[in-house]
Amino acid sequence: MIRLICLVVLITVTYGYIADDEEDAVINGNLAEIEDFPYYAFLSVRGHLLCGGAFVTRDLIVTAAHCIGHPSMKVYPGITRLKDLKRAKSYAVKSAIAHPKFWKTFDFAYDVGLIKLKKKIKLGNRAKTIRLATEAPPIGEEGTIAGFGVVKCVDKSNCRESSRESKQLRYADLVFESVEEDGLLHTRSRDNKNTCYGDSGGPIVYNGTLVGVVSTGEHDDCTGYSVQAPVFARLDWIQETADSM
Repeated sequence: MIRLICLVVLITVTYGYIADDEEDAVINGNLAEIEDFPYYAFLSVRGHLLCGGAFVTRDLIVTAAHCIGHPSMKVYPGITRLKDLKRAKSYAVKSAIAHPKFWKTFDFAYDVGLIKLKKKIKLGNRAKTIRLATEAPPIGEEGTIAGFGVVKCVDKSNCRESSRESKQLRYADLVFESVEEDGLLHTRSRDNKNTCYGDSGGPIVYNGTLVGVVSTGEHDDCTGYSVQAPVFARLDWIQETADSM
C-alpha cells in the first residue's frame, strides 16, 4: 500500500501536492474507504496534508511527535478522498504535545504526540475511535497501515521533491519483524508496499488496536523497512498527558 507516511524522517514535513493519477498506488497501496478505517484522522495545515493520526477518544488524537508544532493545524475525521475536504467539518486544536524525549534525543521510540480538540467529533460509520494496544504485537504477525502519503517517487534520488500524493485513502498490510527493548517497531510490507512522505503519524493497527504510529524508514526513497513509534510502550505518558490537556 502505502508509502503512506514517511519513510524518511519526516522531521521537516513538507506539504505535498495532489496526485494527478488516482490509480497510482500509494506506492503500491490498495484503495480504501474511510468506513474501513474510521479511526483515521487527517491532519491538515492550510488545506494541505500534514500527517495522519488516530482518534482514541472523540477529542484526542495520537500521532507522531514530529507532526506536532503547527499552530494552524486542523483535524478532519471521515475523509476518504481529498475532495471530501471541501465539504467536511474541520476541528480546531486546543493543544498539542510531543513526547519530550523525542525532540531532545531524536529517538524514534518516543516519536509519539497527542492532539486535543476544542470540540468532540460526532461518531458514525465514518468516524470512530480505536483502542490503544497494551502490549507489543507478536513477531511475524501482520498489521495494517493507512494514509494519504506519497503514491510514487518520480525521481528516487530526490523522492521528497519529486513525489506525488494520493487523492484517496490507501492501506497495506505489514509484517512486524522486530521489537526493540524500548518498544521501537521494525516492519516490512510485501509487494513493494510501504509508508512514505505524508503518512507520518498514521495508525499502525494489530488485532483491532493501535500499536504504533508511522515514524520513519530506512531509505529516503521509501524503500526498505519502516520504523514505527510504539504506542503500547507509551501508555503511561499518554494517559498522564491526556489528563492534563
